[in-house]
Amino acid sequence: MCSSKNSSLNFKKGHIFFLLLSFLLLSFIGFEEQNYTLSLTFAGDAIPHYMIRSIIDYKGEKGIFEAFYFLRKYLKSDISFFNLETTITDKPKPVRSYHFSVEPIFLTAILKTGFTHYTVANNHSLDFGKGGFEETLNFIDKDKCTGFSEDGKISYLLININGFKIAFFSFTTLSNYQVDPILKYKPVYIENCFTNKSLLELIEELDKEADLLISGIHWGNEYQFYPDQNQKKIARFLIDKGVDIIWGSHPHVIQPFEIYNNKLILYSCGNLISGQAYNVLSKEKTDFHENYFYTRAIPIIKVYLNKEKQIFKIELIPFFQINNYFIRKKDESYFTTLLPTKYFIKNIENYQTMFINFLQNDEDLIGGQDFQNKGEIIYFIDYIKKNLLDKNCIKNMILSNNAQYNNFFSLYLNDNNQKIDNKLFQKIEETDYSYIFIR
Repeated sequence: MCSSKNSSLNFKKGHIFFLLLSFLLLSFIGFEEQNYTLSLTFAGDAIPHYMIRSIIDYKGEKGIFEAFYFLRKYLKSDISFFNLETTITDKPKPVRSYHFSVEPIFLTAILKTGFTHYTVANNHSLDFGKGGFEETLNFIDKDKCTGFSEDGKISYLLININGFKIAFFSFTTLSNYQVDPILKYKPVYIENCFTNKSLLELIEELDKEADLLISGIHWGNEYQFYPDQNQKKIARFLIDKGVDIIWGSHPHVIQPFEIYNNKLILYSCGNLISGQAYNVLSKEKTDFHENYFYTRAIPIIKVYLNKEKQIFKIELIPFFQINNYFIRKKDESYFTTLLPTKYFIKNIENYQTMFINFLQNDEDLIGGQDFQNKGEIIYFIDYIKKNLLDKNCIKNMILSNNAQYNNFFSLYLNDNNQKIDNKLFQKIEETDYSYIFIR
């Protein structure tokens, strides 16, 4: 009898031990799987036009936090990239058409929003000459930034995260100015990607060292909705040489993505934040509503890799930038914010209420102490009501940008920009705020 009880007790103990062991094994497997999964976010150009400068002058970092208030909720990923299309200085130069400079808080505010890495290689890198570019390098974090060279050596980063070793470098094929080859510090300007020895040697070196090689390229033509033949040739050539993901910038509008030899090409991610307010079809400055605002269609593109280091999911989160071009008053400033378009179209009737809810309920809002005062919340909402016009105008503007996002759905392009069915990412799912392409 006693033996039977002991046997039963031992069985129960053994059973419990087995369950605990199984739980621990499953937990470990899940933990290991989680450690070997990676999420990347790619965004477009951050450009401090006059309107953005005025917001910073009046509100400092808070003005940028307001702009990215909604974006922050969807930005979280292991690594996130944007193009810093300006020079940085603590004494900004006078505003000149298409010459950009801005205080360091523009950069720090974007980074505090959740972005982790960026490039300074673009056609505006030398807007204020050699001195302006060198001053910019004094304010950047070289552990987070690429796109510059020192003594002719192309900068790159090696990032170890979640079991991945990622290499990231960037360059521009465009420059508004002649890049003096003897400069100690200069943006990485590569005129011919097919023959540039430094570029090809770097790719060969990093391909051997890293699990994933990401190249940022500033290229193409502004306001063009499809990549040109040269972009396609460059992208496919670099992938054949060893690049895994190509992240394009400069056109200021969204261009389609392509899967080539199982590698990802993002030809253009449009803008991230800017003061642009043009109808690119006529290139004339427009009123606030009932026009196409393609430069304000803000795509946030998330790329997910599994533990086999393969891309298994691509997510497009569409945003629309509201730009307030009303005359600045002594007690007010310009205002801009990025709205999650799918979510707001679905809930457009209550969009003003949602502004209030977002402000009141988000306790971890960066700079959130500024909104703890109820009077300031009321002022902020009243400001929006006065200056963002009515919900129908916003809805019309957002819907007009859907053509831009539909353009991104051209999953694969032949040389004539015609769609080709892409068997790798045929399944498309929708959430309240995004489109998901599943392998």
